[in-house]
Amino acid sequence: MHNHIFIFLAQKTHFLKLCIWSVRSLQKFSYFNILIIVDKQEEKDFLERYLTNVEIRVIKVDTGNLNMWCWKPLLLKNLNLNYEQIIVSDVDVIWHKNPTDLLNRVNSKFWSHKITALDPKEIIDNLENKKIPKRRLGLINMVRFFNDNGIKFLPNFQVNGGLFSVTKNDFKIISEDWYTAIKNMKYQFIMTEAILSIVLANRSIAPFCDEEDIKHHKKIFNGKVAYPIIK
Repeated sequence: MHNHIFIFLAQKTHFLKLCIWSVRSLQKFSYFNILIIVDKQEEKDFLERYLTNVEIRVIKVDTGNLNMWCWKPLLLKNLNLNYEQIIVSDVDVIWHKNPTDLLNRVNSKFWSHKITALDPKEIIDNLENKKIPKRRLGLINMVRFFNDNGIKFLPNFQVNGGLFSVTKNDFKIISEDWYTAIKNMKYQFIMTEAILSIVLANRSIAPFCDEEDIKHHKKIFNGKVAYPIIK
């Protein structure tokens, strides 16, 4: 049996339907351990009518005043999973190839399907800037986190949290740190992927991507800063 598990988080009819398509696209290649987490019993009942060979759990998480995207980091923290490799997937991911080779290749690394390059000097240069463009939500989150909590290591990346793979040991550390970081944010509009990137950097975990230069890292100049950088 595979020693890895795919985790999907889904709620509301539209996302439940997407989840069905995503899981079916995965299952057509092989048997995989799959855990789907929903918010209500009726959502579990709905999925069970269309999917087999999956585990479905109803887990409620109070996001309070946080935005809906915070559901993922708040929920993952409380999962106790005995698998060596844990793959967290959004429900809109459709698999066109068997992922087994990919999983074998990245099983000991933190892998994200997309990584965006970032000049860490932008964080330092904008610590006093109250007018960062709204389209730079990731940068806004990183600056606010730095100002409120400090950062031990600066990232020169921003990972995409839509599909990532992590080892069992790192999953526990990362999920707990991600949860704590989200809870400590004093900002209404949280971009969870930006906070995840800070969590990785603070733990000296360099993310891996299939295409190393997927967002043209080499074309983005990294300015000098008086902080260590995780690349």
